Amino acid sequence: KREKACKKLLSSRLNDEWSMGSDRMLEMCKEICPDESVWDKISTRLYASFWCLSLYDISVPRKEYDSEIGHVEATLQNLKNEKTENMSTKTENMSTKKLKNEILRCTMLIKGLKEDVENQHANQKVVLKRLAEWKDDFFPVSQNESAIMAFLQTCIIPRALFSAEDALYCAQFGKLLHTQRVPGFSTAFFLMKAADIVSNIFCTTEREANNLSVYI
Repeated sequence: KREKACKKLLSSRLNDEWSMGSDRMLEMCKEICPDESVWDKISTRLYASFWCLSLYDISVPRKEYDSEIGHVEATLQNLKNEKTENMSTKTENMSTKKLKNEILRCTMLIKGLKEDVENQHANQKVVLKRLAEWKDDFFPVSQNESAIMAFLQTCIIPRALFSAEDALYCAQFGKLLHTQRVPGFSTAFFLMKAADIVSNIFCTTEREANNLSVYI
C-alpha cells in the first residue's frame, strides 16, 4: 500500500496542487507515513522532495550526451563526405534522396540532443536552487543519527528497490545532500548505515537485489 502511495508521489508533481512544496503534498506525506515519530526526525519537505524528484531532475549525464552527439556528428561528417564524393565522381553509393534524408536526420538528431541536455540542465538548476532554499529544514540537527536512519528506512531503501534507475537516483540524492552541505546530514554515518541495512536485507526478489547492487 505504501509503495503504491509513494509511486503516486512520483507521478503527481505535474499537477500544481500536488507540487512537492504544496500544502496538499506535505499533508499526503503524513497520510502515507502516519508514524509521528518519523516527522520528529525528518521534515515532510525532505520526504516530498525525495519522492517527487527523479534522476532527470538532479543529475545531467553530460558525458553520455557528449558521447552520443560526437557519434552522430561523426556519422554526419561521413555522410557529407560521401555526398561530396558522389558529386565529384558522379557515382552513387546511396540514392541521392536517401543520402539527403540521412543527413537531415542526423542534423536534427544533433540539434535535439543539444536541446535536451540544455533543457535538463536548466531544469536541474531550478531544482537545486529550490532544494538549497529548503535544506535547512530537512533534518533536525539535534537528532542527527536517528534522522538519517529514518531517512534511509522511509526513503532511500524503499525506493532503491523499485528499479535500477531509482537505485541510481537514491545514490545521487545522497551525494546531493553531501554536496549541498545539508545541516544535520552526516555523510559518513549515512554511508555506513546504508551499507549495514542493505547487507542485512534477505527477503528480496532477484530483481530487487539487482537494484540494490546498483545503489551500492
